Amino acid sequence: KKLAAQKAQVTGDIPPPRFGPPSHGFKDKAVLFGGAVSIAGNKIFYSGKFVITNETYLFDFTLMKWKKLNFKQ
Repeated sequence: KKLAAQKAQVTGDIPPPRFGPPSHGFKDKAVLFGGAVSIAGNKIFYSGKFVITNETYLFDFTLMKWKKLNFKQ
């Protein structure tokens, strides 16, 4: 049997592309924290300039949905 990859259809507060963020999973959820985000935002190309972010997102594998978490300082 041949395996094939396909792009997952996800909804919600989809985070912009980033590199270097730690992520941790537990059961059917995953937490994505921080990382470096291109100043080009959601654009696919890399601008060569980036900012470090402390954004936190929760992904639900059952619902295939992202949620941005906001914390009060």
